[in-house]
Amino acid sequence: DSDLTWFSWKYAAEQRNDLVRFTRMLIKFRLSTPALRHSEFLSKGDVTWHGTTPHSPDWNSGYNFIAFVLHGAEDVYVAFNAGGEARAVALPSTNGIWLRVIDTNLESPKDCSEDPSKSPMSAGSYTLKPYSAIVLKQSTGGHADRHAVADGLADSFSVASISPLLG
Repeated sequence: DSDLTWFSWKYAAEQRNDLVRFTRMLIKFRLSTPALRHSEFLSKGDVTWHGTTPHSPDWNSGYNFIAFVLHGAEDVYVAFNAGGEARAVALPSTNGIWLRVIDTNLESPKDCSEDPSKSPMSAGSYTLKPYSAIVLKQSTGGHADRHAVADGLADSFSVASISPLLG
C-alpha cells in the first residue's frame, strides 16, 4: 500500500449500511429508468453532451468536468466534477422539471433520494462540489413519477437476478 492506494477498511466497515442502502437505491433507479436500460449501443440521438453550460462540452479543458443527458421517456442528466473546485452548472432545459436523484456530496441518506419528487430543482442551475457527481431525472408531473420504481421492478428477469439486494 501507498498513500495513493491505501484504503481504510475500518471506515468502510463502519459505513457498510450506508453503502448497501446507496447500492440498493442505484439498482432500483436503474431498473425504473428506461433511459438507463438500453439493450443496444447508444446512438447519437440517445445522448447529449454538456459542460457547465448546456450543449457545450469542453473536450479540451484541463479541468475534469463532464455532463450528459440520456434521452428516454424521462431524460436523465448526469454530471461529474472530478476536480478540486466547485462548479456552478447551468442545467439543460427540459419538458418539465429536474428532480435530484443523487448528489454524492450529500451525507447519507440524502445522497440518494428514495423519492426524487421531494427533491425538485428550484432553479436552472446547480453547484457541484469538488469530487462529486449528480444524477437528475426529468419530471413531467405525471403518474410515472409516483410509480416509476414499481414499474421498473416489474421486470422480473432483472429483479430475479438481484432480488437479494433489493431487500
